[in-house]
Parts: sequence; C-alpha cells; structure tokens
Amino acid sequence: MDWASAKKLIESEIVQNTDINTNKSEYRIVKSIDEEVITVQVGELNYIKVTWEMLENCFKPISLGEKYDGNYFREHFPEHAKNHPCYVHVVGQIFVKSGVAIEQSEKYIEVIR
Repeated sequence: MDWASAKKLIESEIVQNTDINTNKSEYRIVKSIDEEVITVQVGELNYIKVTWEMLENCFKPISLGEKYDGNYFREHFPEHAKNHPCYVHVVGQIFVKSGVAIEQSEKYIEVIR
C-alpha cells in the first residue's frame, strides 16, 4: 500500500469522536481533524497533535513490509516521544482503526490486501 492509499483510508475512517483506545488506555478520542493535524484527547485534560507529515513518516516502515513501533517513533520524533509517550500508540491506533495496519505485540504491520 502506498501513502496516498493509506491517507485516503485514514481520512475516510478517522473522524471526530473516533475512539482509538487500546485495551490499556482510555480517553483516546479524536477531537478534530484538518488538513494539517489530527488532535487527539489522551487524558481527561490532555491533547496531542498528530500531523499528517508525522503519519506519513511513521507509515514508511509499514509500506516497506517492516514494522512501526516505539523504537521507530522515538528515533524519528524524540521530542514528541519525550513530551508525551502516548504518541506511539495513538499513531499506531490511527493506522489500525483505519484499516492500514494491524497490531502484533505492540508493533504495527501492514494489512495484507
């Protein structure tokens, strides 16, 4: 799957109020989406902003048949990871909920179509 196809899936499936919680989280709800950012609630009063550029970058290993995980995120976005580690799974769950990837042992891999 290329990024254009993945982005279309994300745009069609991830809408305001989409629940992107894992079985270990709560409060992770998409609050808004625009042409640059998906804003996600990650706590009672906390929000993070996931850019489309960030999603595209995190999709690269998935598109190559590799995995996206916390190590990849921390390597490419160290400040975001340091400020709020929830980014790792918020990005991953955006991929899962949109049908772009599946989760296996806290790693995200491409859905084979």
